Amino acid sequence: MNNFVLDASIALSWCFEDETTPQSIALLEKLEHATAFVPTLWPLELGNILVNAERKKLIKFAEIIEFLVLLQNLNIQIDQETANYAFHETFQLAYTTKLTITTALI
Repeated sequence: MNNFVLDASIALSWCFEDETTPQSIALLEKLEHATAFVPTLWPLELGNILVNAERKKLIKFAEIIEFLVLLQNLNIQIDQETANYAFHETFQLAYTTKLTITTALI
């Protein structure tokens, strides 16, 4: 099955044709049989990028809605524990490894 952590930039590549790669398409296809896990912040991060892209006329509102429907139909599970660890374990891991908090989540 090979579940995986899904980065926002990979998911957004499915929305913006010029960002799509063979690897990102392979991950999209992998979701037919696997689960992608994302942190709690993930939907907000995607939403912010999509709103800004629409404001810059890089995407139409209807295309955003179509993309969001696609995401809702994929096997993506939001990690509800992200916030419980953010100020403790995740912060400590980020500090000791010199990573950003969001990188330490993965």
